[in-house]
Amino acid sequence: MAPPSWDRLMKRLRRAAGLVPWPHDVLRHCFASYYHATHGDKAKLQAMMGHSADQDTLERHYRAVRTPDGKPLTKAVAEQFWKILPPR
Repeated sequence: MAPPSWDRLMKRLRRAAGLVPWPHDVLRHCFASYYHATHGDKAKLQAMMGHSADQDTLERHYRAVRTPDGKPLTKAVAEQFWKILPPR
C-alpha cells in the first residue's frame, strides 16, 4: 500500500518532469495494453488486473489503445515498448 503522501508526491514529480496532464490510471492502462499486445493471454491479464472473466474491460479500454501516431498496438510495437531503457 502506498503511503498517504504518495499522490501529492507523484503530482509534484509529474509537474517537475513536464508530464502534465496525466491521464487517470495511465500506467495501468499502458501495462495492460502492451502486455495484451505482446502475450495475448486475456485470462492471465484479467487475473493480474483484478478483472472478472465476465467483464469486457479489456476490450473496452485496452484493445482500442493506439500509439501516439494513431497506429494500433501490434506485437512488434509492444516488443519495442518493453525495450525502453533510461539513457546511460
